[in-house]
Amino acid sequence: FFFNANDAIDTVASALFNGPDIIIIVPSELSASISGPSTGTVGDNLTYNAIVNATGTGNSVTRGEIWVSTLRGDDPYPYSCPNVTSGPWCNIATAPLSGISDTFSGLWTPNDADTYNIIVQGFDSDGNQCTGVNTLPPGWSDCGASDTINVTINPTPNNAPTLANGL
Repeated sequence: FFFNANDAIDTVASALFNGPDIIIIVPSELSASISGPSTGTVGDNLTYNAIVNATGTGNSVTRGEIWVSTLRGDDPYPYSCPNVTSGPWCNIATAPLSGISDTFSGLWTPNDADTYNIIVQGFDSDGNQCTGVNTLPPGWSDCGASDTINVTINPTPNNAPTLANGL
């Protein structure tokens, strides 16, 4: 509580020049997780939910992404992709985020039976970026223990007539 402007200036100057020699900087950290089905059938609408979390003074999440790749890592992505592709990856969802934690989701309708890897990626206002890929690219960190899901997509069941429903 200051009585006048001079008292305020004297107090700030004293803190700056006579204060502690140690300045603690809290590093920013970024984490993300994803949840959703681990099995499905060609043509199913599969929803994946993700959360991105940022820590650090003044830091906030800015964007989240969900990507799919074959478990083999075929490059380029071998099947039709409704959004952009990047090497072996097909983008399922990209969402603007805000606050220290935010959620988003993505809908994927697989067209081909195979085994896939679904990952989440997060971005924050401090320039940090995390990913669920196994081999981290330069400048990226791992998003955490729940940043990827392996998904098995089965072929559509054969709808051929049987004795039960009349040949």
